[in-house]
Amino acid sequence: MIDIEKLKETLIAFAKALKAIVKAALNRWRVIKDFLIKENAGFFKNKKQFQHMRSTWNVPFDTRKASQVMMNKPKFTVRKVIQ
Repeated sequence: MIDIEKLKETLIAFAKALKAIVKAALNRWRVIKDFLIKENAGFFKNKKQFQHMRSTWNVPFDTRKASQVMMNKPKFTVRKVIQ
């Protein structure tokens, strides 16, 4: 049979060890998060300004020379009008 008291003690010890590991991981995550926020604060501050500046740029989409554009002459011309 399984000794229930020994199993309870083992599980309680495991829970305490796991709690310490999780607590240490959370502390490390907070340190990393604070560091990243401080490092990227300037980027996030200027991101909106960059987006506004780029949205005002006027870029021509068709940069071909005029000689490269297809001719717009009609293909079929009326030669004679019959009345």
